[in-house]
Amino acid sequence: MNESRKRARTGNDKAGAPAAEAPALPKLAGDAAATKIAELQAELEAIKQSHEAVVDKLNAKVDALRAKNESQLREIKDLTSALQWAYAVEEIPRRHWLEQGRSEEYADAMGNLLNSMKQNIETLRLGGNCETITIDFSLQDEDENYIRADHDELLMPYWKELAAALRHWSEYHADGKYLKVEIFYIELPKSVLDTLHPAFEESSIETVFFENSRHSGDMANFAKKVLQSNHFITEVGFGVNKFAREDVKTVCAAIKARNAGDHFIKSLGLENCFEGGIDTHTLKMILMTAYAGNAEVVELRLNYNGMSSRESAVIAEFLSSNPSLSYLNLNDNDF
Repeated sequence: MNESRKRARTGNDKAGAPAAEAPALPKLAGDAAATKIAELQAELEAIKQSHEAVVDKLNAKVDALRAKNESQLREIKDLTSALQWAYAVEEIPRRHWLEQGRSEEYADAMGNLLNSMKQNIETLRLGGNCETITIDFSLQDEDENYIRADHDELLMPYWKELAAALRHWSEYHADGKYLKVEIFYIELPKSVLDTLHPAFEESSIETVFFENSRHSGDMANFAKKVLQSNHFITEVGFGVNKFAREDVKTVCAAIKARNAGDHFIKSLGLENCFEGGIDTHTLKMILMTAYAGNAEVVELRLNYNGMSSRESAVIAEFLSSNPSLSYLNLNDNDF
């Protein structure tokens, strides 16, 4: 009994003996310790920066996807709106024009105009081939003179949708391309110009031309606002818009302001735009506007303006000292 207890006690004593100590880590002293700490801190900082770079890259991808998604949602919303307009817009019945005392030919021409506007709107919305957008009322009288379409309030939804389509194309389909927009023989009162001008100010348009739109003062103010805001536009023209001298002054001032910077107007057309012909003072103002600034190439079209030998002397003097005018159209004047 005592012997067994002695053996048990002896075993317990061995179990309770202190464990062997772990080998001590080598101690770094002085400069060696500081160097090691610095190396570890640099390694930690590198890992941190690498992590931040990965996070930033992922955040950038998330932002890009979110922006793309928002852009697609806006485009879908715009297209949905366009489809709703296409289905909801009330067709202007042919009898509407006949009840106004218009001829059968006028009613037919208005039908063609509206179909053309809808086709242009669809092309712009869907990003089709649309280098040139032409809105043209095409009708001639017995003497083969073109007739201008009068404004009608029932046309306003078409003008509004055209403006929206121009902005839509510019935002989603332009891809570095620019439009030529021309409107022929349709009355454009201030209400229509006010509807169009935000789109003309913001859209990817390079060339604009308006022929026989009436309301010359409103057109001059429209041109001023558009040219001041939209520096994509480099070619501007008017035909059969009877401008007063103050109207020309307004347009010329806008072009001079553009040419004073780096966004030149390279082409200006004023064709058959002066009742009774162009006077010498107005002609000089136009010529000096074409020359103003640093544009290397300038085109000027002044055909059908009733100019005679008196104006030819002014033009000759101007040309002798202004070589930047590369093209001058004086056809169908009275020289």
